[in-house]
Amino acid sequence: LCEAVVGYPWVDKRIGRKVVVHESRIDDRSPGMLLLEQGKTHQPGTTIFEGPVFDGQETIRLDLDVLEADWYPRFGVAEWVFDKHQSLAEFHGEVALSDGWVDFETQYARVRLRVRVVAVY
Repeated sequence: LCEAVVGYPWVDKRIGRKVVVHESRIDDRSPGMLLLEQGKTHQPGTTIFEGPVFDGQETIRLDLDVLEADWYPRFGVAEWVFDKHQSLAEFHGEVALSDGWVDFETQYARVRLRVRVVAVY
């Protein structure tokens, strides 16, 4: 599972407070689930966030937590109710709005996010 919260620093600076433009959390039963085997590489093609940005905006703020779920009734996962989730890898920071990659890893997981910017006009 990937919990994600996205904000626009460009907007935050203009209005003086942090604004969330996208949120996907387990408690809201909104993230989809990926089935992975330990030690295997997987390219799920999952979109974390897609949405419009403002002219002149150069970054988004991303808080992403890749979790192993032991209790997620939405998908019938009911292994261990007392310790629901384990964080495998986290990213907290700004992501440039330009085509490229964001890589991060821990002892449990290596994550590579592809950033793709599509011009509307």
